Amino acid sequence: MFRKLQELLLRSIFSGSPLPGAQQPTRFPDLAFLERQPYIAVLDDQLALPFPVEDMPKPVKVLSYDDILREAGSGVSIAFVSFHPPKWENECVALNMEVRLASDMRNGETLGLGGIQVQFHKVSGKWVVAEEASYFAT
Repeated sequence: MFRKLQELLLRSIFSGSPLPGAQQPTRFPDLAFLERQPYIAVLDDQLALPFPVEDMPKPVKVLSYDDILREAGSGVSIAFVSFHPPKWENECVALNMEVRLASDMRNGETLGLGGIQVQFHKVSGKWVVAEEASYFAT
């Protein structure tokens, strides 16, 4: 279930389409950091595996934290998606996803950019958003 919700969120962000039950397309403030790369880097921590990487609007590469730091150590900054642990509350599941930036200039530390929180609940057996997404800076 979490894998499907994580997939819905990423697909919505990169395709510009609304999440199921939402009125507006999902807009993500720091999308440009991810779109300038040849693939969407997704941290494997808190990611429901195996994560479906096929048929995404842009290629997806699931990486460990060490892999991300290794790529950033080659002199290139890498923006990556990081999911927080899902939270259950009142029959809803809240997903938090943020974008972080790794660079060889930061000595293994990553810089938080922006994030999104979406609450899903089930309606007639399908997961839909409970309310419009909220955004935060990290």
